[in-house]
Amino acid sequence: MRSRRAAISHPRASYAAAALLVAATLCPRPGQGAAADAVPAAAAVESPADPTTVLARRLATLRGRVDELQNKLGAEREELRARQRSAASQRLDLEANLRREKQRQTEAERMLAEKKAALADAAAKTAALVPAVRAALATVRSAVAAGLPFRQQERLAALDAIDARLADGTLGAGAGLARLWAAVEDELRLGRSNELQRQPLALPGGERLCDVVRLGGVALYFRTPDGQAGLLRRGADGSHTPVLLRDPVEVQAVLDLVDAFERRVRTGLHRLPTPFEGKLP
Repeated sequence: MRSRRAAISHPRASYAAAALLVAATLCPRPGQGAAADAVPAAAAVESPADPTTVLARRLATLRGRVDELQNKLGAEREELRARQRSAASQRLDLEANLRREKQRQTEAERMLAEKKAALADAAAKTAALVPAVRAALATVRSAVAAGLPFRQQERLAALDAIDARLADGTLGAGAGLARLWAAVEDELRLGRSNELQRQPLALPGGERLCDVVRLGGVALYFRTPDGQAGLLRRGADGSHTPVLLRDPVEVQAVLDLVDAFERRVRTGLHRLPTPFEGKLP
């Protein structure tokens, strides 16, 4: 019995020992033929409870569990290796992306430094142009102030706003020059266009809102609310004074002009009184 148990306890002989024990238990020994047949049924039922048989079965079961666990462990190890390979590949990709992003950042910082230097240089150069732009703006303002007083305060206020921002540094020379040029283009459009507007005029008896026909930057004729006609007369000193006409022919000519503009008739011959006092400028 000791030799059998020693054999069974060895891991490599577990299956063989279990088979021998089962055969020894189930097969009769020599010389026991009749006696073996005479073994009661109860003894046959109790034989599986033999400690050796139970131990052999338990060892076989444990061996199966060990094989199953080994297979499961092998599958998990293989899955872990696959994950490690995937993680390593992702790490390499991330490191490559990081290197590329660092290169891009370095290049962007270099370009930013160049742009800042260029802007600083441009700002220094344009700062020297501010006095020239302000001088040109003063020239345009003088021309507007001496010209036909058509929305004159609005036009002068726009030029003064540009000059104020140039003076306090909130507007650069380039932007100031662009706005000045836009104002000059507006003045040129006024000189090329004719239009009918309503404008308050200081007339004898007080200020009145009149229908005004502006002919470019040369002349301005008006009709009062009570049907009188007049014009802005330019004096020798360059001033413009509203004058009510008395000559019936001149009055009718101005009234016909205003009526034609109201009917959007822009072509035709109109004999109008001269807005200039004395000789033409």
